[in-house]
Amino acid sequence: MRNILVAIALASVFAVPAIAQTRATQQQNLERFEKYAGAPVDEFDFWSLYKWQLVGPEKVVVWSTINDAYLITVAKPCPGLEFARGIGVTSKQRRIVSRKFDT
Repeated sequence: MRNILVAIALASVFAVPAIAQTRATQQQNLERFEKYAGAPVDEFDFWSLYKWQLVGPEKVVVWSTINDAYLITVAKPCPGLEFARGIGVTSKQRRIVSRKFDT
């Protein structure tokens, strides 16, 4: 039993720096994307999700094509976003993503 407790304690000690490093990396990536972000938009064309990247606890960059990326702030709460392996993006008629659609 004691060995299990020691293992859990060691795992938690090593897990905290890993989360901190991830958040630091996310912050660096967010700052990099914000440099190129234009003015906020109410909607954008969206046929399919090319790829996505988490850049903060409530911020995600989604690519609708290889060249078109959008910085999205998700509504709180969004539990488990930092550990998600995939996301879904809601669009109207499979074409337009609107910031007012899910509010």
